[in-house]
Amino acid sequence: MMEFVSMVIPVVVALELQPSMLRVQLFGMIHSYDPLLCHVVLAMFMRFIDAFDGQEGEVSSRLLLISREAHHYLVFRLLAIHWLLGFNQLVFSKQSRIENGNEAISTFYPSLFDPLALKALKLDLLASSSVLRLKSDSDYNSSSRDGDDGLVDTVKVFEQGLLAVSSFKWLPPGSTEIAIAFRTFHKFLIAGSSHSDSDPSTTRNLLDSLIFRTLQVMLVNLMLESRRLVPVVAAFVDRLVSCKKHSWLGERLLQKFDAHLLPKVKMDYKLVYCFPIFDRIAENQTIPPCGLLELLTNFMIFLVEKHGPDTMMKSWSQGSRALGICRTML
Repeated sequence: MMEFVSMVIPVVVALELQPSMLRVQLFGMIHSYDPLLCHVVLAMFMRFIDAFDGQEGEVSSRLLLISREAHHYLVFRLLAIHWLLGFNQLVFSKQSRIENGNEAISTFYPSLFDPLALKALKLDLLASSSVLRLKSDSDYNSSSRDGDDGLVDTVKVFEQGLLAVSSFKWLPPGSTEIAIAFRTFHKFLIAGSSHSDSDPSTTRNLLDSLIFRTLQVMLVNLMLESRRLVPVVAAFVDRLVSCKKHSWLGERLLQKFDAHLLPKVKMDYKLVYCFPIFDRIAENQTIPPCGLLELLTNFMIFLVEKHGPDTMMKSWSQGSRALGICRTML
């Protein structure tokens, strides 16, 4: 069938035949359980898009259903998400489909028992669809009288999407679920901005976005609740700082940590877990050193007061690391 359709499509185009004849005969294959037949319908849809006008919702619903049905092979479910990632760029670009798009986003959330690979792709789908929907809403509302009615709540989508990987807070730092969670942080944060110099989006727009403000608070609370995840947060900041287009996002996160994390950390031996992020704050030239210096001074006083036969090596090791951070600031 795939070979047949690939040969028929050029003939239809060359003879200027009605593509609706193909739609009537072949569109029903989208409801099959064969990935190749679904691919044939999607290829035909993209080639003769006008002939399928009004059926975008049916195709999107079918692909969503495939991704959610556990009895399908995982490869087929992953393919359905890949197809949706491309298909939604078409759906959300049509202002006339704006209501259908809003309903579709609520069905993209990953299930708690989905395989991790499927969760990761569904979270990617949430991020890209939210951005496409926001752009569609912006274009639509700029030419209508409805104001901001029906605007998608990106923060709500972000928070509800993370529920499927919420256990990452209690898992070891090297777990796959943690990697997926932080990958999702990055996707939602920069989904509306590419690395191209010709991209019209600016860093200022990202800094002022609600998703960035939400992520700032979330990361501070995460490090206070689970200090062993601090190295993962530090790696996340490094990824932003090392990017020429998004380095300001990393710097702003470090400024947020300096203002809101340092005053809240508990003074005990576990403070050493926060040293990776302290190193990044010390290396950053835009952050005044007074807050971190005061914290490290109090930590050295704490080590001296708790010093004894049982804590000799611990005090020496942690004190040396604290002095190393001070040397970095100098």
